Amino acid sequence: MRRLLVALLLLFAAPALAQPFPVSIKVDASVQGLYGPLVYRVTVAAARQVDVRVRVNVIVPGGEQSGWKTLWEGSLGEGETRVIEAREDRVPRLGSYVIWVAVDFTSPRDFMVIGGRYYYASYDLVHVLTVYEPGAERWMQLYLKAFNDSERYRALYEDAAARLSSLSERCRALEAQLSSLQASYASLEANYSRLLGELEALRGQLSSLRTERDGLRAVLERAEARARELYTLSLALAALSLLLGGALAVLSIKPRWLRRVPS
Repeated sequence: MRRLLVALLLLFAAPALAQPFPVSIKVDASVQGLYGPLVYRVTVAAARQVDVRVRVNVIVPGGEQSGWKTLWEGSLGEGETRVIEAREDRVPRLGSYVIWVAVDFTSPRDFMVIGGRYYYASYDLVHVLTVYEPGAERWMQLYLKAFNDSERYRALYEDAAARLSSLSERCRALEAQLSSLQASYASLEANYSRLLGELEALRGQLSSLRTERDGLRAVLERAEARARELYTLSLALAALSLLLGGALAVLSIKPRWLRRVPS
């Protein structure tokens, strides 16, 4: 019985943390008198206009189940609340009663699609009522302690749910930042690849220019050597022309002693 209860609580606690349901459920239960029937009240509140169907399955101590039955079916407007009261006419047993309430709901915004067909969405809640032996003070104290613990655990659960919601918001914000950073990184990587290509092209041009410079330098050196040769040759020619000019000048002057003597 305890394992079944834990499994049911785990089954329906996770969806409540993750999804904003348009309906909320509250269950109150009690046993009327010493051997009276089990009476329970189901309160359903709607956050928006929905069509609902309230079903219940009561699991009595020992694991016997009443089977699913529909308590109420109809439409709830936004902010409307419906209280449904029902009873289990069997003789109460000592132990824990599990009242499993399922609220099926649908609206233009709320439904399930399975295999292309539309169905009601469902929100379930499990309520546990423990019936003790009359006059057992110890059991009553244990019950009160369990009740107080449940209230404390409920407060811890609500705090954990609020923290989970906050962490979920932060996670979504961080995911958005991560997507933006990834896009920026991809853009930078593309620019880096493009700049590397341009750098390789410039390196090729630089190598070509260096080769051309070395060729021009060799031509320049040869031209300078040729110019020095021509300069030396021109100096030699100038000296030779001076010598020839002097020689001609000397030859053009006739010495007096070479003049013809009269006969």
